[in-house]
Amino acid sequence: MISLRISGVRTDIHFTFLLFNAMLFLLRENQTILCFYGGCILHELGHIFAAAAAGISVQKVSLTGTGIIMTAEKNSSVPMKYSLMVLLSGPAVNLFCAGIINLVGGSDSFAAVNFALCVYNLLPFSFLDGGTVLETLVAGRTHEYVLRRGIAVLKFAAVGAMIILLLYELRVKMGHCWCL
Repeated sequence: MISLRISGVRTDIHFTFLLFNAMLFLLRENQTILCFYGGCILHELGHIFAAAAAGISVQKVSLTGTGIIMTAEKNSSVPMKYSLMVLLSGPAVNLFCAGIINLVGGSDSFAAVNFALCVYNLLPFSFLDGGTVLETLVAGRTHEYVLRRGIAVLKFAAVGAMIILLLYELRVKMGHCWCL
């Protein structure tokens, strides 16, 4: 892991991030790569601006193979609605960009990548925005155990749906006629 300080914020670059980037560059589709990085930058800027508007400072940024993780100051006085606003602002920016690009007839690749980033970040896994939103909503609730079990089922369903979509995409791209 490589650690840097950028504008007073600790930034960690993990090996998995470097590995992911190496695999991404194997695509050799410059437009897709630029669209991906542009969408990621817009997503993170959405989080940063929302955190600043809520008076929350960013302590650390970690670049990993699964995404960019921003760690904010631990402040229990921040209302839950502001935490949720910060968490949902990244996917909202991606969805907004995809919608605007589709309306004005811009780059289909950039719109598709932004939409995919929005959907990916809303998946119910704790290292993504969607999972963190669910955990924030469930924490301290009366039936927290039952709600967490429901989230586990949701995670299982999300993985199943991703596998089915991947198999369907492979079937379509390869032109095979095998059934799921």
